[in-house]
Amino acid sequence: KLQSQSLHNKTMRVFQLLLILCLAFNCPAKTTALQKDLSTEREHSTDRKISVSIESHMKESWPELVGKNGETAVEKIKSDRPDLRSVRTVPQNGMYTMDYDISRVRVFVDTKNIVVTEPRIG
Repeated sequence: KLQSQSLHNKTMRVFQLLLILCLAFNCPAKTTALQKDLSTEREHSTDRKISVSIESHMKESWPELVGKNGETAVEKIKSDRPDLRSVRTVPQNGMYTMDYDISRVRVFVDTKNIVVTEPRIG
């Protein structure tokens, strides 16, 4: 039984990883299929420690925030996507890493703390 649970946990983690990758690279058809597989796996799961909250229509960008106050934009994004690890303002000409992170949103602001570009995942 222990081997079965271990295999089940590994399967769940693989489904979760594939789903995250599909969300990151915007593969809607595959994402939907993986969400169904993950839901089925979760229904049959005996291990309730593994739980993933995945919404089918999670926002990835906020064009409506361009021109708004930076801190207000950060709060709006955090309320829309509480699962994000990092949401913060960044000066529009500031230095930052170029890596892509699906759990981060950078809100680029001008010297008056006004959002100058569309905030998006990455």
